[in-house]
Amino acid sequence: MVLWFYIFDAAYIYLFKFKILILKRLGFFQIIVMYEPFLHEGCRDYMRRFAAESLSYLMRKIKDKRQLFKILFSLLKKNEELVAGVGNLIFEMVKGPKRFFHS
Repeated sequence: MVLWFYIFDAAYIYLFKFKILILKRLGFFQIIVMYEPFLHEGCRDYMRRFAAESLSYLMRKIKDKRQLFKILFSLLKKNEELVAGVGNLIFEMVKGPKRFFHS
């Protein structure tokens, strides 16, 4: 039940608030921290993949990619168990629709 509320909240944020989150990097950092348990190696593969796919949607819309990768790599320095999740996240960011390379 708690997982359902997480997913519902994420869907609400993406539908109505994503422009506000993109304009403020702090908001995006908080979203990444909210997704951190789902990107963890101990999490199941399908949950990690869903988190990477949904978060990559926001990552593609951010213009300052350098700052974005600084945030991601700082999370990796703090917790090495996020390597698989962040790897999925970056892969989903560069993989576009229909499995083509996203520009």
